[in-house]
Amino acid sequence: MKLPAQKARRSGIRGATLTHHLDAMEERGLLRRQRDPANRRVHRLTLTPRGEEAFSSMLTTVADVVPMRNAGV
Repeated sequence: MKLPAQKARRSGIRGATLTHHLDAMEERGLLRRQRDPANRRVHRLTLTPRGEEAFSSMLTTVADVVPMRNAGV
C-alpha cells in the first residue's frame, strides 16, 4: 500500500487533513498503522477486517451509483 504522504499528494489533500482522517479511521477500527522496520518515520497502512468490509460496501455503492450518474439520473 502507498504511504499516507504519497496518497495525500496524489489526491490533493494536505498531510494534516489526511492524518486527521486516518486517526478517525484507526479509532473506528478500520485500519492499522505499522511502522516500517526499514524506516521508522514511515507508517504502513493495513485495512482491518472491518475496514475491508466497509471498503467492499463502498465499492458496491459506487458500482450502483456510477451508471445512474452516467445516464443522467
